[in-house]
Amino acid sequence: MGALIAFVTLLAMLLVAQVRVRVIQWRMEYPMLSLEDPVRSIFLDAEEDRRVVQSELIPRWLRTSGQCSTCGAPALAQRWRDFLEEFRRYLKAGYRRNLDKPWLHQMKPAAEISLAGWRAPEDIAKVSALSQAALPEYLRARAEEIVHGDLQLERARAHRAGRNYLLSLGLEFAFVLFALGTTLAWRFGLVFRARAGPPLAAPTLGRGLLLFVWAHGFVSVIWQLGWEYPDSVLDVFHALPSLALALGISVLLLGTRARSRDTPLKDLLRCPADRRTRRLFWLAGFGSVGAIYAFDRLASSLLFKLGVVPLWTDSIREAILYGAPSQALLAEFNAVVIGPFAEELTYRGVLFGSLATRMSSHRAALISCVVFALMHGYGLYGFVSIAFCGYLWARLAARFGSLLPGMLGHSAVNLLIGVFRFAARG
Repeated sequence: MGALIAFVTLLAMLLVAQVRVRVIQWRMEYPMLSLEDPVRSIFLDAEEDRRVVQSELIPRWLRTSGQCSTCGAPALAQRWRDFLEEFRRYLKAGYRRNLDKPWLHQMKPAAEISLAGWRAPEDIAKVSALSQAALPEYLRARAEEIVHGDLQLERARAHRAGRNYLLSLGLEFAFVLFALGTTLAWRFGLVFRARAGPPLAAPTLGRGLLLFVWAHGFVSVIWQLGWEYPDSVLDVFHALPSLALALGISVLLLGTRARSRDTPLKDLLRCPADRRTRRLFWLAGFGSVGAIYAFDRLASSLLFKLGVVPLWTDSIREAILYGAPSQALLAEFNAVVIGPFAEELTYRGVLFGSLATRMSSHRAALISCVVFALMHGYGLYGFVSIAFCGYLWARLAARFGSLLPGMLGHSAVNLLIGVFRFAARG
């Protein structure tokens, strides 16, 4: 039996290394090419940034042009040059997988239409000379607006972009104030006077690490099969990418119980019976959102001063921003419901919880949050932000003996991101 467990664990580790690490490496080496349709992503992201800057609703001191890599024609032209250079580097490395993609033929006209949004006469003249027959609808419609000088619709879009930007800043500020108030209440003993429940009912260290590796091995198998058999029933895991992890970790937790009467899922998702403690769960969960917003603002300002510019691709959720409404709804359902459940159960319930049985909560939270951030495969700023989220939610799990506060905060963060990305459509 021990030999079988060792074999399965080794196989899972090899699958994770082959599939997951390769995906992260691809994203880190070619961040723009790792998007599903990189030309569309650059174009629409740049359009949204420009509209925010040009919106008359936003005071000049609030505008993002100082830290925006597409806010201004020179910066936008540089982004398109960077994209072309990235593609040349990709070809030089010997890759040919994307040579038949239609976006290759859309790169040059998309760059010209994108730059013409800043209304320079020479750029508008280039758009007028374009043959629009072969362009996709989103580029053709924008080119026609530019050529015919139709500014009314574009002003309406800028107004909406500015309104959404102000609303997002207002919500961010409100959550930060809420987190500050919750922290002061805890500091002065008004709430959180005692531990809100028993310790987190996590697996032992050995079992927890096995379950963590096996679950990610299962995810890697699903991804590998998805690549080998496209347009199959496995597409459900493409539409709901967190579903494989949710299924894998849940089945493993339930299937490896020491006793049939054990209830590992129920224990990790413990909901208190008394109303006061349930209110504390809500306070802590939503308070974590404000703490994350405050940390992200501080971290981004510091990294920007150090010359570390966040990768814009870290925040792109293509299905929500560019996909059909059905795709956007599925992506949002994955981000708000399935993703938080799967990731909190895996990284806080199993990985952090099992580590915390053999070391302090602080050390266990640090190790688990680094693994959590690494598995996302973002750039430096994204890594720091995700790691802070993982650490905070791990400490909440340790304090309350339940994953529910972290799941609430995780869902709220993803929901707010999705809502404002969805509002940027069109």
